[in-house]
Amino acid sequence: MPLPMNEARFQRSVGVLTRKGVVLPPLAQRFVELLRDGGGGKRRKER
Repeated sequence: MPLPMNEARFQRSVGVLTRKGVVLPPLAQRFVELLRDGGGGKRRKER
């Protein structure tokens, strides 16, 4: 009997800290944008 993979949920939280005023490389910036826009998780208040 195969496992019901369509119903499987693998959730893991990922956090990213960045310093204010720091310029990230384009790939890192895109990664942060993807996490922020598509993460759907809780977001900490920016300092």
